[in-house]
Amino acid sequence: KNLIEDINSFGVLSNDYPVFLQERGKTIYNALKQKLELINEDVVSKDDPIKDLILIGENEKVEFKSSLRFDMRTAELNRKLEFVVVKTIAGFLNKGNGTLIVGVDDDGDILGLEKDYSTIKDKPNKDGFELILRGLIKKYFGHKYDSYLTIEFKNIENKEICIVNIKSKSSESVFVNHEGQEKFFVRIGNSTQPLSPSDQSRYERGDEGFLSDII
Repeated sequence: KNLIEDINSFGVLSNDYPVFLQERGKTIYNALKQKLELINEDVVSKDDPIKDLILIGENEKVEFKSSLRFDMRTAELNRKLEFVVVKTIAGFLNKGNGTLIVGVDDDGDILGLEKDYSTIKDKPNKDGFELILRGLIKKYFGHKYDSYLTIEFKNIENKEICIVNIKSKSSESVFVNHEGQEKFFVRIGNSTQPLSPSDQSRYERGDEGFLSDII
């Protein structure tokens, strides 16, 4: 069965298993290569770029968050999760353009915002969600960064998700005031990392050699 075209001619003893392994390896490699290069293939839906981003997965310019403030583990409101979203936005603002998608888990599974909506008393919908999100941005950053980002909602697989697009790098450093301390976050690889004052200075000078030690 291992790539023997005619079992009667070759017989079981002529089974060249190493050749089979090599050919199978090529098949697996080509399948994975096609998957990884999906963004460049015709199968990518040109009219649904957000779904394509989810399909490709998290990377330097794309981050997924399951929720804004609903804790999936405890099944209750957890405002500490709000800061996780805020620091991700700060990281994109300090690094450059990027996309944060709320309502999608790390594996790319679309969860939707229904759980988050359930934590909002006055407007348990996307309007209430956006008000809370913009309120958080105002609280931590102020209004001066409004022009750098957009907030939109999209329905995928009958589930509503939120897309925060950071259009460009901020013209000045963005700090997040958290628990009485100002922190500088930046996007490194597929995660958002805090930098010490010395590393921040090196980063802003364009000396990013130290980043390889952080990843």
